[in-house]
Amino acid sequence: NSSQKKHKSHKKRVLPNTSDASVVLSSVSMIAAAGAMAAGTLLRKRV
Repeated sequence: NSSQKKHKSHKKRVLPNTSDASVVLSSVSMIAAAGAMAAGTLLRKRV
């Protein structure tokens, strides 16, 4: 029974982890967009 309870707790922990993963993906996309903007400004300065 104790092992089953541990498995249930793990399943509950997986749900927030998946939401965290989506948040990480969104933050990474934001960082990538910021990097693209920075690269664009650098290219403009070079020209």
